[in-house]
Amino acid sequence: MNDKREIGFDILENTDVEKIAEMDIDTPVISEISKKRMLEMSRNKFNNAKSNNSGKVKDTENDEYIVSDHVEIYRRSTIKRIVAAVAGCAAVTVLIGANILYMKKFNPTPDIPSSEVITTHSISKAELVEKAKDNNFVNYFDRLSADYTYTLYEPREWHKDPETHTGKVFLDEINLTASGTEDVYVDDECMSRSLYAIKDKIFFSACESYAETDFVNGGFKLLETPDKYYTTTEDASDKVIINQIKCVRLTIDNNETDSWEITGSRTENGREIVSISGNHRGNDNMEGVYREYNYTGEIDAETGLILSYDEHDSEGKQTYTFKVINYKFDDEAIEFRTASDIISEAENGGYTKR
Repeated sequence: MNDKREIGFDILENTDVEKIAEMDIDTPVISEISKKRMLEMSRNKFNNAKSNNSGKVKDTENDEYIVSDHVEIYRRSTIKRIVAAVAGCAAVTVLIGANILYMKKFNPTPDIPSSEVITTHSISKAELVEKAKDNNFVNYFDRLSADYTYTLYEPREWHKDPETHTGKVFLDEINLTASGTEDVYVDDECMSRSLYAIKDKIFFSACESYAETDFVNGGFKLLETPDKYYTTTEDASDKVIINQIKCVRLTIDNNETDSWEITGSRTENGREIVSISGNHRGNDNMEGVYREYNYTGEIDAETGLILSYDEHDSEGKQTYTFKVINYKFDDEAIEFRTASDIISEAENGGYTKR
């Protein structure tokens, strides 16, 4: 019994009295005058019962006192039940209030992660279009590093199975150097690995192929010995590297600005990420019929870089996906491999120059 009392008092002790009072607004309240009258009547009855105790006979069966010279029955058990009921109602009210406050305290409404909060975007469509037209990266960042992946789902002339490309990229607009990697997978099997680098305005591209196109049956056929080669291009721009990862700049047709809309934005790591959706036409099938494609994407508002892109045809079939992760700009950018290291591997790692 003591344990129950302690638990009850513990709950009451942590209860906000003002909150309980608010919940009790609609409960009828006995006036002070009525309280005094009831108290005075109870006191008088008690005193009379005490002084005339000899004139009463106790009925033990009904727990009553029968007064001999008045025909009055004083039912103590009835009063006890009334008092107990009033006290019980008050206790229930208090405990319900305490329970509500307890649930609010320890089961608060979960906060929505900041990365998922939809906000009013601060950049206009016209500003995004201008960034798409401007192909000078240094206007938007000094350095960039990122991991990326994209998948080609649509069948091509010789390749029917989806191809997934994964890699890394690093650009340094200040020192005019860049490095990148890209692996190609079909059915989880690596078909080729590529290395890219720019240094002293020379573009190095090295590839190690484990398969080649099967021009008879379509698809790939594995090579007995991997083919390793590299090429160089002079007077190259570091933009050549970022173009290796395809759709990282806003590639929407600037002449068809009515075909897409900004649908919202969110904040991720302090950056505004803009959501877009739209549609465009595919290539002519040589009979004047064009395929229609719908897409959604996310763009870093400050730089104009596409961070994700999902495309479906008019029948709902997925045709292309692209995603950039672990992206960092300027001083936070990470040079995963230097251009010098990649060039050294291409020149001295068993690659044949072409």
